Amino acid sequence: MLEENWNYIFDNAYETTRASLQYKVETLGTTKESLESELEHLYIYQGHCADGRSESKEREIEGTVHAYEIYIKELSQ
Repeated sequence: MLEENWNYIFDNAYETTRASLQYKVETLGTTKESLESELEHLYIYQGHCADGRSESKEREIEGTVHAYEIYIKELSQ
């Protein structure tokens, strides 16, 4: 049950971020390079205070980072 909740948090963060990235690129004209810069900052954020972070927040960050990684990879193809 608990693992299902963690998966829900990850999936929700992934889907929400994915929709946001698509909007930023298609509507606002955000570049791949800008998204790569944002991802670098997310990596830094992910590493800061990780020891004191709750499991749910960690899963949220992981989902967000994963969405950036996949979306940027797709833009590169």
